[in-house]
Amino acid sequence: MVDLKQEMNATIIGEPSSNRPNHYGNTSGFNLPNSRLSVSYSNNYWDIYEEVDVLEPDIPVYRDFNDYINGLDTVLEHIKGL
Repeated sequence: MVDLKQEMNATIIGEPSSNRPNHYGNTSGFNLPNSRLSVSYSNNYWDIYEEVDVLEPDIPVYRDFNDYINGLDTVLEHIKGL
């Protein structure tokens, strides 16, 4: 979503993201010598957007459980109504 916003000037429709756009990623790992348990850890911080808790869409459109049960795509329906 960040790339679409920054590179293509896209209009984002839908719900806010569920987490921050900046995050740790690119995992590495090793095995503990005695237990042989596998350990994974992030080794890179992706600082790709301003520091916000979530990315808010330009046009918020929410979907509830009834929409899901009935197979209704509220974002697509909103787009068709534009």
